[in-house]
Amino acid sequence: MAYRSSYFWPGIKQFYSTIIDYTSWTVGTGSFINFWNDKWCSTTPLAHIARLSDGISIPDTVSQFLTSRDWNIPLSLQQMPHLFIHILVRADQNVPN
Repeated sequence: MAYRSSYFWPGIKQFYSTIIDYTSWTVGTGSFINFWNDKWCSTTPLAHIARLSDGISIPDTVSQFLTSRDWNIPLSLQQMPHLFIHILVRADQNVPN
């Protein structure tokens, strides 16, 4: 299959930062998303960002870091609240990863 360039990208790339500022992601209740190992709020897993040991299995889900719809951000990530600013939580549905 031959590569074809996007018709849309040249028109929107100059507005990319504005688009990101006004975009959000819905994670449902977060009960199917691994908080540390899934790439749910960044292109890098939070375990790597927080500099946790490689290869460890941390079973915490996103839902375990929420009280109602308020975040309980771990101390190791509190200096990076921008990671969570565009994440919406919906108490009435789950969106599997």
